[in-house]
Amino acid sequence: MKNHLKNYTQAGLRIYGSRGHIEVRDCIIRFAKWIRKEKTFPVRLNVYLSPCPILTAQDGDQCVGLIRIPNNPVSFPYIRLATGDYKQRKSELGRDNALAGDLCTFCHEMIHYWQWIETDRMWENGVYRKAQYIVDQYAQTTEHP
Repeated sequence: MKNHLKNYTQAGLRIYGSRGHIEVRDCIIRFAKWIRKEKTFPVRLNVYLSPCPILTAQDGDQCVGLIRIPNNPVSFPYIRLATGDYKQRKSELGRDNALAGDLCTFCHEMIHYWQWIETDRMWENGVYRKAQYIVDQYAQTTEHP
């Protein structure tokens, strides 16, 4: 195990979706079942679905997804995903495209998690392309997200 991970004792992916939109929550849960078979989560990663349409990051930037990596092994990394604008996106884009967008955001943040696992740092270069690739792989296994 990498040195920066040695004090973490729990692994896995956990979804906390009671506050998020129900259709997004169900989609994320189905996707999580699939991604657990495809990828490893050596340090527990918690995912929280927010009812808000926009999230505010620690630096003040507004976004629809964010990841927080703690500075100590007492806390676990977590992802927050905004689901509050799903109804609007669904009416504009259709159900499948709106949910695919949520999955792409989720994958984007998970890629940052895997970057941190491997290197103890994160970067943006190539992340969107990798996230889209994972969603495309998942799309080959299911009729609808």
